[in-house]
Amino acid sequence: MPAAPVAEPIPTLPQDPTSPVGMPERDQEGPLAHAAIRKSIDGTWFWTGAPGEMVAERERYFVNIGNDGVELQADCNRGRASIERDNDSVRFGAPGLSKMGCPAGSSDQRFLGSLSGTHTMIANDAWALASNDKGSVVGIYSRKPEATLKTYTCTEGSFQVGLAESEIALFLRGQLYTLIKLPDNVEERWGDGIFEFRGKEGAITLAGRGPTLKGCRSTP
Repeated sequence: MPAAPVAEPIPTLPQDPTSPVGMPERDQEGPLAHAAIRKSIDGTWFWTGAPGEMVAERERYFVNIGNDGVELQADCNRGRASIERDNDSVRFGAPGLSKMGCPAGSSDQRFLGSLSGTHTMIANDAWALASNDKGSVVGIYSRKPEATLKTYTCTEGSFQVGLAESEIALFLRGQLYTLIKLPDNVEERWGDGIFEFRGKEGAITLAGRGPTLKGCRSTP
């Protein structure tokens, strides 16, 4: 009788913050090389808010970035602004807007404040991250207003994850990382050769460069 097949062991998550997790180190030849590539910020981006203060009606807050400036919607007002760009450095000029009075509860001033505070903006295909001159996040943007963004609060620390079909965007410590779906018959695993996001809701672990974050749960 042939021997029963032996299941491949699930790799443990390393504690060494410099070690790749569960896969070879990323390089420019490998299948994960795209994770390190920054994409153009041109086109339309819907503002989802900033960590801890997300907005619901994202279609009411967006920027459309082009070579000749920026078109924007700030809730009930539309307008244009200039833009200065130098690699990741991005500065939006003061916008000229229509003068309608937005209803109570509007996030228009918070949105405009995030634009004026933006000093850097980095993007992948589906998500963009804007930070101020101190490195604090002032805006997370998505290409689609209905895109799902979750905040995970762990036993020590927190992070945000933007979900897509075959990859996720990891927003951690003011940086944007692109993690792709990894083959696993046991649990959900996503990685980029440096970070790995794995587990099921209520028991998510993020390991990689820096402390391992455990017991992570999504919050509204």
